[in-house]
Amino acid sequence: MIAFTVSNFYENLSLLTGFPFGHYHYTEALGPKLFLVPLLIAPAYFGCGYLVAWSLAHVFVGVFGNKLRAEQIWRVPLVAAFVMVMWDLTMDPIAATVQKQWIWHDGGSYFGVPFVNYLGWLLCVYTIFQLFAIYISRQSVASAQEEQSDTTDRGYWYQAVAAYATTGLTWALPALTGGNAVITDATGQQWQAMQIYQSMALIAIFTMGFVALLSVLLVNKHQQRSL
Repeated sequence: MIAFTVSNFYENLSLLTGFPFGHYHYTEALGPKLFLVPLLIAPAYFGCGYLVAWSLAHVFVGVFGNKLRAEQIWRVPLVAAFVMVMWDLTMDPIAATVQKQWIWHDGGSYFGVPFVNYLGWLLCVYTIFQLFAIYISRQSVASAQEEQSDTTDRGYWYQAVAAYATTGLTWALPALTGGNAVITDATGQQWQAMQIYQSMALIAIFTMGFVALLSVLLVNKHQQRSL
């Protein structure tokens, strides 16, 4: 509910005013809309946000239980927000500039995407994660059995790693499978599709790929200490 409400608020606000992402609109490529935002957008925030970025942030901060305490209440949301923005770094130029799922009215220097979009993304997803962290911190303390189960089950954390790596791979593959074409954005700026594909592949490998690799190492390190 938090992801649905906050993402729709910020998305509709930006579609109407340009804050915080910039001026853009969604085409019909993503299907039916709620107000001005496709219904698929909120589940995407939830799926890549809570199920993936949130879990990986726990790994990076060293929180392998299901309860946040003290400084963890802001550390985990902040790290999760940056992990989430890495996804958009690889996705937006392809989805918007090449595939035209949404249109940036004023274009942007990052392959047709405006710089401010990523600051807006950081604000949006941090708000989601921070509100969620405050919510769960006020819940009753988990039982010792539940915390032990979450701490020692590597499979739980590997699922998030695999999902994040697969998502990154999805946006890297067009560098091998995509065709080349001249793409024109809303401002008339032209881009080579293959240049976008190859750039996004490099960014996916050395941001999302690195996060996935480091997460595996941290999970294994924690597992060894728990033995």
